Amino acid sequence: MSLKAPRTCPKFSLFLFFLLFLQLAQAQYDFGAVDQLLEKNKKLLGNNVVALVWKDGKLIYQKEIGADFNGKTQAPIASCSKWITAATIMTLVDQGKISLDDPVSKYIPILDKYMKGYITIRQCLAHTTGIDGKGGLATLLQRRKFENLEEEANAIAAKEISNNPGKEFAYGSSGLNLAARVAEIVSKKDFCPAGAGKDHASFENACYYLCK
Repeated sequence: MSLKAPRTCPKFSLFLFFLLFLQLAQAQYDFGAVDQLLEKNKKLLGNNVVALVWKDGKLIYQKEIGADFNGKTQAPIASCSKWITAATIMTLVDQGKISLDDPVSKYIPILDKYMKGYITIRQCLAHTTGIDGKGGLATLLQRRKFENLEEEANAIAAKEISNNPGKEFAYGSSGLNLAARVAEIVSKKDFCPAGAGKDHASFENACYYLCK
């Protein structure tokens, strides 16, 4: 004797599956609360806002507020670029293309010329290169302009060192800009908008991104 399942069973199961799938999809892409939050705080944000969310290489959310400001507008973001630099470096680490404990001189040999071949990528991200310990704010204000990130990395290599790497925390731009140059070399992509160095004292003041 065989047991026959009612034909409505698989249909109902299929219905439940699609209901669950659509519910998850709707929850995943419902950015209504984000829209409301951005609109509510647009004055606080200067009335110029761009929010982009990417998932699996696809743009799934885009919100633009401001007539002259959109997703393609280049904007100076100063030290906000540091987390982008770190995220890019960690992406390359995840891909197995670099290691945090690689000496930066492996990619920027000029550091060896100035006896800085032992500085690692990890120390660059941690502000412990020993390069930014002297000068303070006055040095930042006197920073010269550079045509590209390679030129700036070469200038950083020639700077006087204030302490051995890993011995002293000193917040600055040197380490992150060296790391950004490593990202350029490894990825073979420009890390900064063309000509950014002409308009800013440092690429630290440029909108960092790896051009696709």
